[in-house]
Amino acid sequence: MPRHSRPRGAELTTAQKSRAAEIAADFDPKTDSVDMRRQLRDALRAADIRPGEDLRNVLKEAGFKMARPPKEDSDQGLGPEVPRREPRKLGPPPGLPDFVTSYVERHKAGEVSNSDASQFMDKVRRMAPTPRGIFVNILA
Repeated sequence: MPRHSRPRGAELTTAQKSRAAEIAADFDPKTDSVDMRRQLRDALRAADIRPGEDLRNVLKEAGFKMARPPKEDSDQGLGPEVPRREPRKLGPPPGLPDFVTSYVERHKAGEVSNSDASQFMDKVRRMAPTPRGIFVNILA
Protein backbone atom coordinates (compact mmCIF):
# COMPACT_ATOMS: atom_id res chain seq x y z
CA MET A 1 0.00 0.00 0.00
CA PRO A 2 1.50 3.39 -0.90
CA ARG A 3 2.57 5.44 2.05
CA HIS A 4 0.29 8.38 1.27
CA SER A 5 -2.89 6.29 1.05
CA ARG A 6 -2.85 5.30 4.74
CA PRO A 7 -4.66 7.55 7.21
CA ARG A 8 -2.29 9.89 9.00
CA GLY A 9 -2.21 9.94 12.78
CA ALA A 10 -4.26 7.84 15.15
CA GLU A 11 -6.95 5.55 13.78
CA LEU A 12 -9.97 5.75 16.07
CA THR A 13 -12.27 2.93 17.01
CA THR A 14 -16.02 3.33 16.58
CA ALA A 15 -16.33 3.96 20.33
CA GLN A 16 -13.62 6.63 20.22
CA LYS A 17 -15.31 8.34 17.25
CA SER A 18 -18.60 8.39 19.18
CA ARG A 19 -16.88 9.77 22.28
CA ALA A 20 -15.08 12.42 20.18
CA ALA A 21 -18.42 13.46 18.66
CA GLU A 22 -19.92 13.75 22.17
CA ILE A 23 -17.01 15.89 23.34
CA ALA A 24 -17.20 18.09 20.23
CA ALA A 25 -20.94 18.61 20.85
CA ASP A 26 -20.06 20.31 24.15
CA PHE A 27 -18.30 23.10 22.24
CA ASP A 28 -19.72 25.69 19.86
CA PRO A 29 -17.78 25.67 16.57
CA LYS A 30 -19.00 29.22 15.82
CA THR A 31 -17.12 30.67 18.81
CA ASP A 32 -13.70 29.62 17.56
CA SER A 33 -10.90 30.87 19.80
CA VAL A 34 -7.52 29.74 21.04
CA ASP A 35 -8.93 29.12 24.51
CA MET A 36 -11.87 27.05 23.19
CA ARG A 37 -9.52 24.93 21.06
CA ARG A 38 -7.27 24.30 24.04
CA GLN A 39 -10.25 23.18 26.11
CA LEU A 40 -11.40 20.89 23.29
CA ARG A 41 -7.90 19.47 22.89
CA ASP A 42 -7.60 18.84 26.64
CA ALA A 43 -10.99 17.10 26.74
CA LEU A 44 -10.03 14.86 23.81
CA ARG A 45 -6.67 14.04 25.42
CA ALA A 46 -8.38 13.18 28.70
CA ALA A 47 -10.54 10.70 26.76
CA ASP A 48 -7.34 9.27 25.19
CA ILE A 49 -8.38 10.39 21.71
CA ARG A 50 -5.33 11.24 19.65
CA PRO A 51 -5.12 13.50 16.58
CA GLY A 52 -5.37 12.03 13.12
CA GLU A 53 -7.52 11.88 10.00
CA ASP A 54 -10.35 10.13 11.86
CA LEU A 55 -10.56 12.87 14.48
CA ARG A 56 -10.32 15.52 11.77
CA ASN A 57 -13.35 13.99 10.03
CA VAL A 58 -15.33 13.81 13.30
CA LEU A 59 -14.62 17.48 14.02
CA LYS A 60 -15.51 18.53 10.46
CA GLU A 61 -18.82 16.69 10.78
CA ALA A 62 -19.43 18.58 14.05
CA GLY A 63 -19.02 21.88 12.19
CA PHE A 64 -15.46 22.79 13.15
CA LYS A 65 -13.23 24.40 10.57
CA MET A 66 -9.76 22.96 10.34
CA ALA A 67 -8.07 26.32 9.78
CA ARG A 68 -5.94 28.01 12.41
CA PRO A 69 -7.94 29.78 15.13
CA PRO A 70 -8.02 33.57 15.24
CA LYS A 71 -5.24 35.12 17.30
CA GLU A 72 -6.32 36.75 20.50
CA ASP A 73 -4.81 40.04 21.58
CA SER A 74 -3.84 38.76 25.00
CA ASP A 75 -2.36 35.46 23.87
CA GLN A 76 -1.47 35.53 20.17
CA GLY A 77 -1.50 31.73 20.40
CA LEU A 78 2.23 31.68 21.14
CA GLY A 79 2.29 30.74 24.81
CA PRO A 80 3.83 32.81 27.59
CA GLU A 81 5.59 35.96 26.55
CA VAL A 82 9.36 35.62 26.56
CA PRO A 83 11.25 38.71 27.71
CA ARG A 84 13.35 40.16 24.93
CA ARG A 85 17.00 40.68 25.60
CA GLU A 86 19.04 43.55 24.35
CA PRO A 87 20.75 42.91 21.01
CA ARG A 88 24.48 42.26 21.29
CA LYS A 89 26.59 45.23 20.33
CA LEU A 90 28.65 44.75 17.20
CA GLY A 91 32.40 44.45 17.47
CA PRO A 92 34.68 42.31 19.56
CA PRO A 93 33.01 40.71 22.56
CA PRO A 94 34.08 41.90 25.99
CA GLY A 95 36.87 40.06 27.76
CA LEU A 96 39.23 39.54 24.82
CA PRO A 97 42.95 40.06 25.38
CA ASP A 98 44.15 43.60 24.64
CA PHE A 99 46.22 42.51 21.64
CA VAL A 100 43.07 41.10 19.97
CA THR A 101 41.03 44.25 20.52
CA SER A 102 43.91 46.41 19.32
CA TYR A 103 44.38 44.28 16.18
CA VAL A 104 40.67 44.39 15.34
CA GLU A 105 40.55 48.16 15.70
CA ARG A 106 43.67 48.59 13.52
CA HIS A 107 42.18 46.20 10.93
CA LYS A 108 38.95 48.22 10.79
CA ALA A 109 41.02 51.35 10.16
CA GLY A 110 42.96 49.58 7.37
CA GLU A 111 46.27 49.84 9.23
CA VAL A 112 47.26 46.14 9.28
CA SER A 113 50.17 44.81 7.23
CA ASN A 114 50.97 41.19 6.41
CA SER A 115 53.64 41.20 9.08
CA ASP A 116 51.08 42.49 11.66
CA ALA A 117 48.75 39.64 10.71
CA SER A 118 51.56 37.08 11.11
CA GLN A 119 52.51 38.48 14.51
CA PHE A 120 48.87 38.40 15.57
CA MET A 121 48.51 34.74 14.57
CA ASP A 122 51.73 33.86 16.42
CA LYS A 123 50.35 35.47 19.60
CA VAL A 124 47.09 33.54 19.19
CA ARG A 125 48.97 30.24 18.78
CA ARG A 126 50.95 30.93 21.98
CA MET A 127 47.84 31.55 24.06
CA ALA A 128 47.14 29.05 26.81
CA PRO A 129 44.75 27.36 26.48
CA THR A 130 44.83 27.43 22.70
CA PRO A 131 41.60 28.97 21.36
CA ARG A 132 39.30 26.50 19.61
CA GLY A 133 36.76 27.09 16.86
CA ILE A 134 36.36 30.45 15.21
CA PHE A 135 38.38 32.80 17.33
CA VAL A 136 38.01 36.01 15.36
CA ASN A 137 36.13 36.56 12.13
CA ILE A 138 37.89 39.72 11.08
CA LEU A 139 35.73 40.23 8.00
CA ALA A 140 32.42 40.24 9.91
